Amino acid sequence: MLRDKDFIFQYGNITLAVPRHSFFIPYATFFAGEYDFLRPGRNDIVIDAGANIGDYTVRVASKVKVVIAIEPWAENLTYLRQNTRNFKNIRIVERAIGNEKGLIGFSGNGVSATVDSKGKSLVKIDTLDSICEELRISPTILKMDIEGYERDALLGFEHHIRSVRRMVIEVHSDRNKKDCEEVLTRNGFTLR
Repeated sequence: MLRDKDFIFQYGNITLAVPRHSFFIPYATFFAGEYDFLRPGRNDIVIDAGANIGDYTVRVASKVKVVIAIEPWAENLTYLRQNTRNFKNIRIVERAIGNEKGLIGFSGNGVSATVDSKGKSLVKIDTLDSICEELRISPTILKMDIEGYERDALLGFEHHIRSVRRMVIEVHSDRNKKDCEEVLTRNGFTLR
């Protein structure tokens, strides 16, 4: 699967195939430690929403009970499957997440691939609550980086969100940040 423009990233016993245009992804996860404060443990069930190529998914897989890697975009899924193939506790869910089920437009590529009602590609969309019910899980950690659709994803997660003890959400606008804060506060989370 590795193409001429791709490279291999090695960190201890973790090996990732990384598209050349996304060379910076491993740095944030493995060296900058942007998600280290989540402190996952042996009994945690982690949702990696917007798993991309699987950098965070494989980083925590050996530390937790299970990782649910959610990714809708075909190119990212190719890398995600390759990068997670040696882990038995990773489940890949090939969907976008929001507050509805069905099909939705999608555009962009790599780290900027996003839900876009005017997008020419269609992907399956589902709610986090529905995915939790389907997989019969109660997640304890959530990492979400879904390029601006975070509010809608949280609105589709109001039942199972109560089992989450820590989360990180990357938001992509001031309005989205405010909307996410409202949903999280309503569900009893302390924000920082």
